[in-house]
Amino acid sequence: MESSKLYLKEKGIVPSISFKESPIHTVKLLKDKADKITGNDGKIVEGIRYLVEEKGEKKNFFTSSDSLIQKLSGIKEGEEVTIEMKSKKTETGFISFYEVKKSEEKINASEEEIDLEVDFPEF
Repeated sequence: MESSKLYLKEKGIVPSISFKESPIHTVKLLKDKADKITGNDGKIVEGIRYLVEEKGEKKNFFTSSDSLIQKLSGIKEGEEVTIEMKSKKTETGFISFYEVKKSEEKINASEEEIDLEVDFPEF
C-alpha cells in the first residue's frame, strides 16, 4: 500500500489518534488549534485539534474534553507526554477520564462524565 501512503504524505494528510481504539498514547506535542467537527448526531462540536508526533510519525487528534484541554494547555510545544483514557462504571453510567503524564509525573488526573445527563445547580 505504498501508493496510498505516498498519496497521503503528498496531500499533507496525517493519521488520527483514537483513544477509544487504543487508550494509551505517548506523543510529542507539536501544535494545537481551535477547531470544530460534526458529531454523529449532526451537531457541531467545538474543541482543540492537536498535531503530535508518535513513534516518529505525525498524527493528530481532536478533543472537546475540557479537562484534557486544560491539562495539555500546561505542556510546552515539543514536550513528550503519555495520554491515557480510562473509564469506570458507576451507578448512574460510565465515567471517563484522562491521565496525562510528563516526565514520569502525573498531572491532575481528574474525572469527566461522558454520556450522562447531569443536572447542575444554578450558581
